[in-house]
Amino acid sequence: MDHGQFRKAWVALFDEDDPQHLACVAVAGDDAPRGAHLSFDLLPQEAEDATLDMALRHGRTFRTRDLAQCGPRPAWTDEAVAAGIPGCVVVPLHRDNLLVGHLILLGKRVDDQDADELSLFEDLSGDLSFALHNLHREALRDEAEERIRLHAAALESTQDGMMVLSRNRMLVSINPAFTALTGYDEAEVVGRSPEFLLPDRPDETLADMRGEMIGSGYWQGEVWFRRKSGELFMTKLSVSAVKSARGRPTHFVGVFTDITQLKQTEERLARMAHFDPLTELPNRVMIHQRLAHAVNLAQRHHTLVGVIFIDLDNFKTVNDGLGHAAGDSLLKQVAQRLRQRVRQEDTLGRLGGDEFILVLEHLRHPQQAAHVATAILETLNQPFTLDGGQQVYVRASIGISLFPADGQDASELVRNADAAMYESKRRGRNSFSFYTESFTSDATSRLQLETRLRRAVEHGEFVLHFQPMISLATRKVTAVEALVRLRTPTESDVCLPSISPNQFIPVMEETGMIVALSEWVLQEACRQGKAWLDAGLDFGRIAVNLSPSEIRRGGVVERLSRILNRTGLPPDRLEIEITESGLMESGMGAEQFLQMLHALGVFLSIDDFGTGYSSLAYLKRFPVHQLKIDRSFVQDLPGNDSDAQLVGTMISMAHGLRMNVVAEGVEMPDQEAFLASRGCDVVQGYLYSRPVPAVQIEHLLENT
Repeated sequence: MDHGQFRKAWVALFDEDDPQHLACVAVAGDDAPRGAHLSFDLLPQEAEDATLDMALRHGRTFRTRDLAQCGPRPAWTDEAVAAGIPGCVVVPLHRDNLLVGHLILLGKRVDDQDADELSLFEDLSGDLSFALHNLHREALRDEAEERIRLHAAALESTQDGMMVLSRNRMLVSINPAFTALTGYDEAEVVGRSPEFLLPDRPDETLADMRGEMIGSGYWQGEVWFRRKSGELFMTKLSVSAVKSARGRPTHFVGVFTDITQLKQTEERLARMAHFDPLTELPNRVMIHQRLAHAVNLAQRHHTLVGVIFIDLDNFKTVNDGLGHAAGDSLLKQVAQRLRQRVRQEDTLGRLGGDEFILVLEHLRHPQQAAHVATAILETLNQPFTLDGGQQVYVRASIGISLFPADGQDASELVRNADAAMYESKRRGRNSFSFYTESFTSDATSRLQLETRLRRAVEHGEFVLHFQPMISLATRKVTAVEALVRLRTPTESDVCLPSISPNQFIPVMEETGMIVALSEWVLQEACRQGKAWLDAGLDFGRIAVNLSPSEIRRGGVVERLSRILNRTGLPPDRLEIEITESGLMESGMGAEQFLQMLHALGVFLSIDDFGTGYSSLAYLKRFPVHQLKIDRSFVQDLPGNDSDAQLVGTMISMAHGLRMNVVAEGVEMPDQEAFLASRGCDVVQGYLYSRPVPAVQIEHLLENT
């Protein structure tokens, strides 16, 4: 550049994002034209006299003695003319037959008529374009090699087992995780069919995979694998087809994860949720499921179902006098004796405490249930020998209800069997009674109750009480739960007794009045929360329960949003408590329902955890902030080893999923101490406060 005919040269490439712009990427020679002008735009519109622009736009070799004679042109041309280098040569640059830019040369004298020189420049264009092509190809190769290196590193480092199979389903390669999970190294498996991994019916399993792979090119499922040692383990396996440019499968990639421990944990939790840990009998949840199934079968086959409700008459004496260990031993022995009186098709369960229940299927006559009840009384009349050799005697009161005469669903049958059991106690215990109309409130009493509740809804006779939740770490209030109460009757209504929520909530659920009540509870709770905020009282969050019927009704998210906007309560100050069973009744997908609530900004809590589904799978997917352990698991702490183990498992599991844990029903200091030792975050119960009016909560907040 210092000794040739040209004084300035630069390479300008088209911008990939703006094809009208040429950007300078390399420059040599004199100072003028300035670097700021070496990147430039093409003219806005093509013009016949704009010869330089036409050459730049269409990729033609261009020469001129004098840039000043080239018609419309970029700004750098004026600088070139002023600097005494008006001659210009433009050499187009191509890559893969596409115009990508130009080499621009400036000099004092350029012969624009020399054919040999023109040919030389055209050859230069070809040589430079060839060089660009090679550079681009090398860059692509380097990029591809880097991708391959990254993919290989990913395969080497992943914890998931991976295997590549040929088109005829023979193993081609595996990753280190495959060896770690199965015990087989690459030399032992390459060239083999993966059937050796499948312990049961490999042909059938592979046929199922092939069927789906043909249609979609993808298969996923849970499959048992066998390790080299012979040990079986459960995997989640995904198989994808790798297709050629023509869309034909050339290879298959299988990815699997060992989910054995996850499955075992889920099975343990499922058993804990459906079986009584002390007696290993089905619990209340399982009993209701089995009873509902029995009712469905009886409807189809026109048979009877019997429900036998068993309550031990003097269990409290044993439990209080000899201790919880003796009481637990007695309950286990009672369960064992009752098992011996149960047919294979019947279901024996423990409801809790000293209450057992037996579901009798395929009955043809009520007297069959009476025979079973008599046999139970006889077997329980024999003495029980506790640890240490001490003998005790217990008696039982039994109530019997029958489908279809005494109820049409599981809840009604259990409720009426319970009522019949109390009639047996009234008659002197150690006996059984069938359910009759006189054992429950008659229709007139029910009508009076419904009338009173409707009046309460219409005249605003409900109030909210609040129960604080206390942090075990700070001893401060983290939230308050809003609980609805019916006002105490006035002097004019002294004939009407007080009604507890356990009495009026079920009636309101059945009659549909719960819809209006739930709307009022949510509105009033948010209003009260906003009032506390305005008063400078930090209550944490205000918790409101969503009933299953309200969830089934739909429109929950819209109602919440409307009420929050109306009251001005920030969404993160509202805690929504949903039971596991209520969540599964959400109508839409439970995950979608929770995601919508989460997007609203409210705090989400699973209430009564452990009494429903208790699935790790859904807890991992759902955007839940907190679990509330049901009071039934807390009431016998710390003396009940089974409950202690279960509560500890729940707390560890929740913390593993980054959730807070609240224990409900804490009434004694030793319960609090146990929960604190297991890492429980928050407690709630009578030990700290009963549900109280708002003004008492305000005093509590002011003092803390």
